[in-house]
Amino acid sequence: MKPYSPILRERNSLSNYFFDIALYIVLRRNIEEVVAVCCSAYTNPEGAITDVLMRCYTGDSFKLLQLYMRAMTRATLLEGQIFIATDEDTFPGPIRSVALCFPPGKGLFVSEEQKALGYKDFESSITSETRAWWDMLNKETHDFMDGLKLSYLFMDGVWVSMMATDREFQNRGFGTAVIQDIKAYAAADNWAIGLMTHSESNRNWYASLDFKVAGVRNISAKPYETHFPCFAFAPYLPDSGL
Repeated sequence: MKPYSPILRERNSLSNYFFDIALYIVLRRNIEEVVAVCCSAYTNPEGAITDVLMRCYTGDSFKLLQLYMRAMTRATLLEGQIFIATDEDTFPGPIRSVALCFPPGKGLFVSEEQKALGYKDFESSITSETRAWWDMLNKETHDFMDGLKLSYLFMDGVWVSMMATDREFQNRGFGTAVIQDIKAYAAADNWAIGLMTHSESNRNWYASLDFKVAGVRNISAKPYETHFPCFAFAPYLPDSGL
């Protein structure tokens, strides 16, 4: 069916307000469905993590991948915006694609309230080696974005923290439907959209949606691979398409 993407955000009209409240309640009840979609995007049917970044994030642990995705989802429900696409014409239908975003002034795991929703449990469960990799990644990422003069997007733009599509439903337009809703959401308040990705296929997909690469840096992926490319995109301004 045609991808359908309701947006989780505040609206002004009474009817849309009640729609958003209903959507919010449904998503709270379906956190595990969102987690399952996110995990599916980065694993094979046997549950092995196939994405090098997620292997580094979790120490190659599917259990910790679930814990991390659950923490991200709950944190985004608290202070961010969740965008979804289903394969039915009315909501709720099976969720096929998900994006976790934060508006200006907010950020993933920035507040203690967010961290208390699962991130602290995740952080206490990873090994010291994985913790050291996270510290390296944070430094490399911020140095990279500082060099491109794009660090402001972390807190001053609409930041896309996670974009994931169920592996069985990729390349069918679900992710594109989600990105189009994010563009509409940002355009309503003239906000720029910021994001990064870590594979050439993802880079090409975002480029097809008019996002322009601002720079690339190789990040260590040891012990799983030597490195992976980190692509940063120039701020996307929905009204201008730049």
